[in-house]
Amino acid sequence: MLRAYESETIDLHADIKVRITNADNGTFLEDTTVGRVLVWRITPIEVGLIM
Repeated sequence: MLRAYESETIDLHADIKVRITNADNGTFLEDTTVGRVLVWRITPIEVGLIM
């Protein structure tokens, strides 16, 4: 996703699916946007974000 964004193949508002892994439910796919993923990357876990 990051390479596609940096090469301007997709934009911030593009809908994507992201694989999320957590201790409770294992792995699942989440519908989101490129912009949200970029925000999640810089936000500390302690702050937490609502998907």
